[in-house]
Amino acid sequence: MSSIPEREQLYTEVWSVPMIHLGKRYGLSGPGLRQVCVKLGIPIPARGHWARLAAGHNVPKPSLPPVATVVANEVVERRHLKGTKRSRETSFEQNPETDRSEMPLPSPERSDAMQPLALHPLIRALLPKYEKEAAEALQRKAKHDWEDAYPGRQYRGVAPPFYSWKHFCDRGQILAATHRKTAIRVSLMTYKRALRLMSSLVEELEKSGFQLTFADQMERLIAKRGEAHISIRLTEKLDAGTRFDRINSYTREKEYVKTLAPTGRLSLSIEQMGLGETTLNDTSTTTLETRWPEILSAAEFRHRGSLEAVARWGRQREQQEEAARRRAEEQRVREDAQRRDAAEKARRDALLREAQSWQSSQLLLSYVAHLEGLRDASGKASDDFDVWREWVLGVAASLDPSSTRLAAP
Repeated sequence: MSSIPEREQLYTEVWSVPMIHLGKRYGLSGPGLRQVCVKLGIPIPARGHWARLAAGHNVPKPSLPPVATVVANEVVERRHLKGTKRSRETSFEQNPETDRSEMPLPSPERSDAMQPLALHPLIRALLPKYEKEAAEALQRKAKHDWEDAYPGRQYRGVAPPFYSWKHFCDRGQILAATHRKTAIRVSLMTYKRALRLMSSLVEELEKSGFQLTFADQMERLIAKRGEAHISIRLTEKLDAGTRFDRINSYTREKEYVKTLAPTGRLSLSIEQMGLGETTLNDTSTTTLETRWPEILSAAEFRHRGSLEAVARWGRQREQQEEAARRRAEEQRVREDAQRRDAAEKARRDALLREAQSWQSSQLLLSYVAHLEGLRDASGKASDDFDVWREWVLGVAASLDPSSTRLAAP
């Protein structure tokens, strides 16, 4: 067991290392070291302190009070413990053997710094997913820090089974990340600000008569008014870089991994139905929250462009429909002409067939008359000539269309 360092040194260490890890350095539990700090009048981090730091919050560090105030601090501490409901922290004081690593890092829902957000109902529906992923990210970080402090030892705390804190950081600490575009694509350090910003934007657009909804797969926020709409996305700028990963065991060369780092700078894109967009960014001197007139003006400008596009597309659609009607009419006229030509041709062909039938009938009658003349001249004829003659006259009568044509209406 190492001896307790000087008061000033212990004060510095308490605000640099989680108490559960620092206590083991001196052979104490976290609650045990906490009691030492209380007796020495050393201010200690409040619950959720490390979670707030991991989330990017600026947490002030109290100064070390003079030794003369130690007694007063002890009285205040005892009153605090007696006047509050026993928490999980108190339960660890009762059982110093319990390992804090078995408990999850305070999640965003329970952290003091993460109070419930006042959001528009449309944006509030997204909050549980972002809060859940933020809590899991902080659990990954707690596991990563513990394993760095105690290499080779098994972490017994709660942490998501997939991916690590290092992998999460390599991908820019983006929450609710997908392979598609998303309406709000931001990191762990900016998601609360992004949700507030998008909520305020939704409220302002509704005041201007827009109807807000998310696209089917949440890839963008749709603001519709009249026959036109605009699309909105809020993203965070990421810095690309690399980090050393390992040395290749075969080539002995260093291998690096591409990384993305969150910058905290938000970018708002307002698109007019696929025909251009306006992008407004955080700058070194201004934030999007201070540029509402510019944001709303850009939304109105893009919506006017969308209305003009809808009107233009309407005119084009009418022109296309008129051209289609003209083509259909022309096609109908051509088909009518073709039908008339086909009917005329069929009529003429029938006439020719009719005349040919009459001609064949007359030929047969002429042939019979010729044979009768030969019979009368020679006085010779076969026995069945009369029978044959009657048959030929019947055939000639059937081929002759004259009586039918005259009787036709």
